[in-house]
Amino acid sequence: MRPGPPITIHADLLAGVLDSSLDGIMAFSSIRDEKGVIADFRIDIINRKSEEIVGRKADELRGHTLLEMFPGNKTDGLFDAYAQVTETGEPFYTKHHYAHDGLNHWFSIKAAKCGDGFTVTFSDITEQKNKEENFRVLFEYSTDAHLLFDETGIIDCNQAAIDMLGYENKQEMLKVHPAELSPEFQPDGRRSMEKCIEMDQAARDNGYHRFDWIHRRKDGSNIPVEVTLNPVKLAGKDTLLVVWHDLTERVKAEEAAQDAIERLNEAQELANIGSWQWTPANNEILWSDQTKRMFGVPTEQSAPDFDAHVQQIHPDDREHWHSVVQQAMEDHKPYTMRFRTILPDGSVRLIEGRGNCEVNDKGEVHRMFGTTQDITEIEDQRHRLEFALNSSRTGLWDWYVKENTVYYSDTWYTMLGYESGELPMDFATWESLAHPEDLPRAMRAIEDYLSNKTARYTCEMRMRNKSGQWQWINTIGEAAERDSDDSIIRIVGLHVDIDKQKLAQIELEKARDHARLASAAKSDFVANMSHEIRTPMNAILGYADLLLDGGQTEADKRNHAETIRRNGKHLLNILNDILDLSKIEAGKMSVEQITCSPAEIFDDAISLMSPKADAQGIELNFISDGSLPRNIKSDPTRVRQVLLNLIGNAVKFTKQGGVTLSVSYEPQGDEQGLLTCDVTDTGIGIGSEQTAKLFKPFSQADESTTRKFGGTGLGLTISHNLCSMLGGSLTCTSTPGEGSTFTAQFKVGVAKQNPATSNPAAPSVLDKKDPLKGKRVLVVEDGPDNQRLFNFFLTKAGATVVLQENGELGFNDAMQALENGEPYDVILMDMQMPVLDGYGATAKLRDNGYDLPIIALTAHASPTDRHKCLLVGCTDYLSKPVDRQKLIQRVADYAYPTVQHKVS
Repeated sequence: MRPGPPITIHADLLAGVLDSSLDGIMAFSSIRDEKGVIADFRIDIINRKSEEIVGRKADELRGHTLLEMFPGNKTDGLFDAYAQVTETGEPFYTKHHYAHDGLNHWFSIKAAKCGDGFTVTFSDITEQKNKEENFRVLFEYSTDAHLLFDETGIIDCNQAAIDMLGYENKQEMLKVHPAELSPEFQPDGRRSMEKCIEMDQAARDNGYHRFDWIHRRKDGSNIPVEVTLNPVKLAGKDTLLVVWHDLTERVKAEEAAQDAIERLNEAQELANIGSWQWTPANNEILWSDQTKRMFGVPTEQSAPDFDAHVQQIHPDDREHWHSVVQQAMEDHKPYTMRFRTILPDGSVRLIEGRGNCEVNDKGEVHRMFGTTQDITEIEDQRHRLEFALNSSRTGLWDWYVKENTVYYSDTWYTMLGYESGELPMDFATWESLAHPEDLPRAMRAIEDYLSNKTARYTCEMRMRNKSGQWQWINTIGEAAERDSDDSIIRIVGLHVDIDKQKLAQIELEKARDHARLASAAKSDFVANMSHEIRTPMNAILGYADLLLDGGQTEADKRNHAETIRRNGKHLLNILNDILDLSKIEAGKMSVEQITCSPAEIFDDAISLMSPKADAQGIELNFISDGSLPRNIKSDPTRVRQVLLNLIGNAVKFTKQGGVTLSVSYEPQGDEQGLLTCDVTDTGIGIGSEQTAKLFKPFSQADESTTRKFGGTGLGLTISHNLCSMLGGSLTCTSTPGEGSTFTAQFKVGVAKQNPATSNPAAPSVLDKKDPLKGKRVLVVEDGPDNQRLFNFFLTKAGATVVLQENGELGFNDAMQALENGEPYDVILMDMQMPVLDGYGATAKLRDNGYDLPIIALTAHASPTDRHKCLLVGCTDYLSKPVDRQKLIQRVADYAYPTVQHKVS
């Protein structure tokens, strides 16, 4: 390859000229191959603007070849064009998009021959090209028609203009004179040609003009358009840029709206309902024709202003009208109200007005709008109907379903304790008064009726009256109006107060259910009691027969007697439970507050229950945290009864492991403390559902418990009540299969003296032979079997016994013995006897100066019974059945001279 002849130009002058140019300038010399064909061009000269455009310094380019630095020239065809310029001397001009070698621009390129090479002048026209492209897209793809007019006619248009007027292509469109694109006359009656000249002049005068126009399509049909004229300069010539916007849809919508307005006016006239709107800013009021008729204003006149309209309202109703409107504007909520209006002829009509607010972005009322209805005749009919309904205490409601507006009669309001019209007449009022539990059921009933699933809407439900009480209401409704699709649009119904009947019905159902449950519980209890009583009775009677049968050994007889004794004690426990429960339910159970030792109570409970635990093969443990006081004030008998019941149950339901009684004491001030007793077992446990029934009478955890373990199901109920009576509580926590913990708490008093006993100085006599030897005892008892029993017990202990069968005989015998100088050491006095009972006999003895010991015998075992016996003069008291050892010890306590014979 060989370069062409070098370009010889004065360097400084050339550099100054080139760098001052606003275009990029580069000079190239050709490089030819052996055949003389141009193979490349060397870059000889490059100005400052070229550096800026191509983004490279001159030192990077100068001396290098064109295809070496810009290989894209070969693929874009520029290289061939430059070679042709060099060979032919013909200049080359183009606008070219170059996207190679790190460049992505549009260039305006001019190339001319220079020696054996060429010079190229180029500009970056990317921004201009983008603008042209944007304009082309806007022009070609706009849905509005765009055209360019000059004095000769249409010089260009987009596809939308061609499509809008129905021409085949742009060439056909450009041949049409603008005058042919409009009908002869416009809708206002003016000639299109004359009006067109006027519109063009307005655009040139104002720089812009917009107006509606009718154009004509190629097929002769007309099309409404909105025309925008913009005068512009194009290549130095005055030109109009014309934009047509198709108004066909808008015109159709306006025609439909006008048709709707006309139909609405007709409908309003038929329905006697008018519409209105009010703009508070200027007090302007707009009325429909029917509203004007309603207020006696000719339809061709405008509606009166706000102040004039107020004067149309009856003077007695203006204050209420103003307050409702003002409240609506403050709350931004819809309203319904009634008022009277005075027509120009002096007649008075009743109007029902409804309104709502339109609020702007500042929260201000921008507009109010609504409807009016003349309800004079309707109200007259309602008054007649309401007169009949009021007489029957029935409310009336009239519901327009779609609007959710409801008319409520005066009785509807007064039935719930409200003044007539005190609450808004809308569906929301009814919803707000309905009981939350009843509302879903009432809504389902409404939906079923609206969907034609039921022949009538009816529902009994509770509604809140003004005093806040729930009142039972029966609502009944039927459709009064339906639309063309048979859908319900209005329902009229009645509102009947059934509160007294419903409450009576509910109470009756509750009483019936309670009676049924109580009957079932009592039946279960009676069946259980029958089983519990008959089982030991069977053993008692059976073993009594064996005792009477001959051929029994002494060991057999002793076993039979022990069996009878054991079952008898079981019967006694059942009887005590039944008696305790009956007293609790009758409110006659009472508790004492006496000084006692908690340690003795716990020791008694553990001692009495240990044999049962041993027989069951389990451990019975006692744990104290050391906080127990020496003495407390409580009822030791009842505390012991609760603990025996809890420990007995725990032992009964525990087959392996053990039972633990844990006790603690917590002071609660100077005069009181809290005694806590936890009875924990490792038994069968109780489920959560069964735990809830534990403390109810006549029940156990479940029926299988009774069948498997026996029992009356009364012990826990009695214990629960006793804990409450002693100021505490009884609770249970349990896990099935793991065990239970029963926690009994008692509020106890603080006691500083030692607990009292019946005879602290008297020693036990039970281990002595004939402990009552030489003592005289009078037994006053009307039962022959008990006489023989007491006589046997006391005589066996060495006493001399005299028997009397009623109080009168006992009184005479005691007084006679006293007079003879041989008084009885102790009198055992039964309290229930014929002729004269024990109470009367004891009182009579004391009244006659008898001061020797009298021990009461009674089947009653409560503290109240003990107090009653002591009150008439008894020294002490024993409850039946009497334990043999306790009887002998008690008689000995009072038969010896160390005993204080008078007890209070």
